[in-house]
Amino acid sequence: MGFYLSGFYRMLSEQPYFDWPEKLQGRLPWVEIGFGNGEFLEHLAGACPHQPMVGMEVSLTCLDKAARRLHRLGAENVRLLLGDARFLLRECFEDNGVERVFMNFPCPWPKSRHARRRVTSKRFADALAAVLCVGGTFHLVTDEAWYAREAMAFLGEHPALCGRLEDAEASDRPVATKYERKWRALGKDILSVVVEKTAPWRGERLVEEGRALHVEVVFEGDLWQCLRALEGREGHQNEAHWIFREVFLGNDSSVLVQVIANDDGFEQRFFLRAVRRNDRVLMKIDDTATPFRTPAVRFSLEEAARFLTKNLP
Repeated sequence: MGFYLSGFYRMLSEQPYFDWPEKLQGRLPWVEIGFGNGEFLEHLAGACPHQPMVGMEVSLTCLDKAARRLHRLGAENVRLLLGDARFLLRECFEDNGVERVFMNFPCPWPKSRHARRRVTSKRFADALAAVLCVGGTFHLVTDEAWYAREAMAFLGEHPALCGRLEDAEASDRPVATKYERKWRALGKDILSVVVEKTAPWRGERLVEEGRALHVEVVFEGDLWQCLRALEGREGHQNEAHWIFREVFLGNDSSVLVQVIANDDGFEQRFFLRAVRRNDRVLMKIDDTATPFRTPAVRFSLEEAARFLTKNLP
């Protein structure tokens, strides 16, 4: 299964990197957001074996099911990413680095508190406009007419995008999903929103290239007792938020601090490890996880280091 799991934790300085076979290199990938059980990706990969594709999904169970499908197919042209597509689409691809993006029957998130999860958010529109090549397209398929109209109107207002609404059966999508076939058989209208990138657009990203994720500070006190006081402390700066959870003593007398970092809705969980070096302490990201170098990750590391220096004996 691991063949299908791309370098999710690679930093932008190393991206885009999906280890494509030579026959697939030189072509811009297609991306499916929220691939579910992987049926659409499976059919798409079989129909277009020379087209590189990337699937994004937040569910580990769905990722496992999709990976099994692709393994049985023997597909070499698909890579799967586990995580929030609102973040991955923007951070894992360069500007003009994607040819097509597909979303099949996403949740419309009708409640106002979920507005940032919709495709009708400025951050998502900007991400699409950045990563799509000029002439590239975004395909949204839904059985909710209001959602289709809202998405077309919102995305079509972006300076670099132009949208149209059509019956999904008439679109140029290579395959249909089982839900589309089922609901069409029941007489439901299935609509397709097709958004084309018509002008260049530069994307802004959160991942900070070249920043070392470690800090060394002078400290000669009881490291364990000092860092235990971090538990429950939290901080924020702009759209970055972080909270220190439990603190653990390692077998090598190092100290582990559990951190939850959130950057505008994108959440990462990891550990900071504090290692004593004579009269100094090295605070670094623990090797058990390699989070994206977002502002919230950096701020949490810097705050933990400042906490040590403020609590010198």
